[in-house]
Amino acid sequence: MAGTLWLCFGAILLSVVFGAESKFMVYNTSQSVVPGKLNVHLVAHTHDDVGWLKTVDQYYVGSNNSIQGACVQNVLDSMVTALLADSNRKFIYVEQVRCFFFVLVLQINSMSLMTLVPFSNRCGTQNFVKAYLGNNPSVTPKFWLAFPVSVPPFGFSTYIISTSRRAGVNSIKSSIHTFPSGDISTFQVGNGNLQLKFSADQGKIVYGNSKSLVDELVDQSYSYYPGYDGRRDKAPQNAGAYIFRPNGTFPIVPNKQVPVTVIRGPLIKEVHQQINPWIYQVTRLQKGREHVEVEFTVGPIPIDDGVGKEVATQITTSMKTNKTFYTDSNGRDFIKRIRDYRADWNLEVNQPVAGNYYPINLGIYTQDDKKEFSVLVDRAVGGSSLVDGQLELMLHRRLLLDDSRGVEEALNETVCIHNECRGLIIQGRLYYRIDPLGEGAKWRRSFGQEVFSPLLLAFAEQDGDNWANSHKLTFSGIDSSYSLPKNVAVITLQEIHDRNVLLRLAHLYETGEEKEYSVITRVELKKLFPEEEIKRVTEMNLSANQKRTDMEKKRMVWKVENGSDEVKAKRGEAVDPKKLVVELSPMEIRTFIIELGEKLNRKLVFDA
Repeated sequence: MAGTLWLCFGAILLSVVFGAESKFMVYNTSQSVVPGKLNVHLVAHTHDDVGWLKTVDQYYVGSNNSIQGACVQNVLDSMVTALLADSNRKFIYVEQVRCFFFVLVLQINSMSLMTLVPFSNRCGTQNFVKAYLGNNPSVTPKFWLAFPVSVPPFGFSTYIISTSRRAGVNSIKSSIHTFPSGDISTFQVGNGNLQLKFSADQGKIVYGNSKSLVDELVDQSYSYYPGYDGRRDKAPQNAGAYIFRPNGTFPIVPNKQVPVTVIRGPLIKEVHQQINPWIYQVTRLQKGREHVEVEFTVGPIPIDDGVGKEVATQITTSMKTNKTFYTDSNGRDFIKRIRDYRADWNLEVNQPVAGNYYPINLGIYTQDDKKEFSVLVDRAVGGSSLVDGQLELMLHRRLLLDDSRGVEEALNETVCIHNECRGLIIQGRLYYRIDPLGEGAKWRRSFGQEVFSPLLLAFAEQDGDNWANSHKLTFSGIDSSYSLPKNVAVITLQEIHDRNVLLRLAHLYETGEEKEYSVITRVELKKLFPEEEIKRVTEMNLSANQKRTDMEKKRMVWKVENGSDEVKAKRGEAVDPKKLVVELSPMEIRTFIIELGEKLNRKLVFDA
């Protein structure tokens, strides 16, 4: 981030020093590719990220420059002045912000607001919806508001929250039950088809789905891996930021003396558990959902014993999975993994834990001859299946030694307030579900999209009824009679320049992954842009820097052994300029630049 900002600052300063008004040149003032020019894009990579060496405030005001010299405030002040002085100048930034939480909690004064926003393909209407106040004993403030939301595709819905002034109107509140240690042996929570029966004394869960008829005994536990100290070895190699080298495994035994709190509301059921002094867990069920959500808060990881630790959670079932599990590749294909095995060479197992860990961006799953057990994540983590029927995810790391891979510091991030420094506390979510064999892909792909691309929440304060009277409360940008196929996702929709739109569509399923959705599907461009004239559609390569036809002409032809038997990948047909329908084969991603006609005179949805 800092590298990019300083690059912009240098360019602006150079222009200001010479004082001449710049001439309009499209390759200086556009984000798009310019034909006939060598297009060079600089993408800064730095280890000086916000939160790594300096805080947001330190980067903004330019303090603590002994670590890294940067002052965003100076950059912004000079940039605005330079832009105002010459209309031909344009500031281009790379947006790298992504919210990883499907449920957003916003603190407003002493109240936090939580909205449930399940995706819907039906346009929302202005109406009253049922809401209820919940209580969260683990944080301050303790109350949040939950209500169901319906949002039209490529659009928005508006909900107005206010205190009721009518007599006799009462909010629906959740009920709270705290069970002291030893008082009970089992209790049950559920929302519709999915029911969980907790065994308080053993820490196990009986998972039951009355719709799919799946029953399974589930045990979630925590453990940590001490980081390896290799300083005394002949070939020293420490555990560190880049090197996962555990020195044993230590289970984290839950504190059975701490009571369990159960919160029951009409939309959400929660079970709160303090696992130990630095691990807190909320197991959550939502109405209309048939998966379990686990929200974990981990940290600060203690290092008083002088040992770095890497914290993981294990979710164990009784399934017989024969060492086999599946992890995603960049959120797309699921790759088959076999514990202690490589298909291309004979593996000598020296690191039975680290050697079986894989990066996970979307999820991980395993299966036997009857069931599929899937876990989705809200951020990139490491994961594995080190025991049959068990899936493991690493949640947090704090190490005390450098691993000699270029950073030259230990992975020991801290937050310092008033000269008191503590290790980081992280909060995240994972989601798991058990399905009959062959039926888990639909949930992994559909709900995985909701986790990866959550709805955007925006807030405003209204004065009386002025907002509702002066703003459009609901809107959809596509034909109201049309919905995207359930096996398609819009990866990119961006106006680049001169009424040209970059559109990137992706098929969500692999070949043979799901019987209903692993098929060729079609998207109607006319219904995606119902109020626009589509003048031209040009298919590009994946990165949109050259036409697909030009790319294929330059593609190298390789001599392949048994080439005559090679199976060619199926691709969608070329887009007919009259029908304007895009075909997508399983796992295919297609990129287009769509040229639109002149803007129509129609009322703006948003005001300035």
